[in-house]
Amino acid sequence: MSNSDKGEKRPIGADGVSIVIGALLTVAGVVGLFMAGHAMDVGIRIFGLGLGVLAIVYIVGEINRHYAAVETDGEGHLPADGPDL
Repeated sequence: MSNSDKGEKRPIGADGVSIVIGALLTVAGVVGLFMAGHAMDVGIRIFGLGLGVLAIVYIVGEINRHYAAVETDGEGHLPADGPDL
């Protein structure tokens, strides 16, 4: 029987996988922006900017996913007593 079956609220936090992936993509984004800034040819510049954009999109998505989970009950439904902020 899970916590949601008992009526208890689950703590909302980052799971380990999203923290590791977020950290790796953050490092990749910084390295990509460094590569783009010091590139001598267009190919490396585009690749570095692509890594930077990928990292930004992922991190914004993680922030959006967290706030969506906070405002709902984790399954997309608004709780009866309003969002638990």
